Amino acid sequence: MGNQTFSKRIRRGSIICPVCGHDAGIHGTDRVTPRSTTLWCHCTNTDCGLTWRAVVEFVHVCSPSGIDHDLDLPGPPDGYQRTVAPPPLEDPDQLKMFAEDGEPPPDDADAARPHEDRRAA
Repeated sequence: MGNQTFSKRIRRGSIICPVCGHDAGIHGTDRVTPRSTTLWCHCTNTDCGLTWRAVVEFVHVCSPSGIDHDLDLPGPPDGYQRTVAPPPLEDPDQLKMFAEDGEPPPDDADAARPHEDRRAA
């Protein structure tokens, strides 16, 4: 892909403000290299209003591209395995939507009747 230009600019996106933690907009990008992009950011919190530059850098391939390219992209480190976040802890105060067998728990006598019967009653 030697004919690829580095002047493409992404106009939309968001990031978290490092000062106040609110959403911040990405108002522009400058592609420095095929593996590095500069972001121009602005915090949406009017009390904060921070503006800054950030750099996004390609680290390594997790899953290879399905198209041919001539970029020399580093593969994952030895022993790399993509991890999935653990499920959240169960909240004892959270109401149960489904019983253990996957069926909704009946909440009264009407729940055992078909849907059409409840509308007619």
